[in-house]
Amino acid sequence: MLSHEFVEVEEKLRFADYLLHREPCYPEAAVKHILQAANTLVTLHLKLPKTANISPILASQKLSLGNKEEKSFAEAYLDLWKLSIRPLIMRADAENAYKATKAFLDVVKRAYGPA
Repeated sequence: MLSHEFVEVEEKLRFADYLLHREPCYPEAAVKHILQAANTLVTLHLKLPKTANISPILASQKLSLGNKEEKSFAEAYLDLWKLSIRPLIMRADAENAYKATKAFLDVVKRAYGPA
């Protein structure tokens, strides 16, 4: 079951990467996919129900209580939410959000062990 969710997250990140590295690039669309992937990862990592509405502030607070990698993503997660409501998103900002979410995917995968 988890492997399906990891595949879904990886697909969203792969598509975001595609949107960021084509000409012209589409950082606004990429951020939407990155945010969906990040929300799924946070839901999995915090063991929330799939149907839970995620409060970015509460999720970030919970993550900030964890290890170094979780603390790092807690800040990036809040920044991603702020980024998602900006009318104009710079490519570099979207790429930073992508990298942080991709790194957190590895953290969550390690926490769940081999699938």
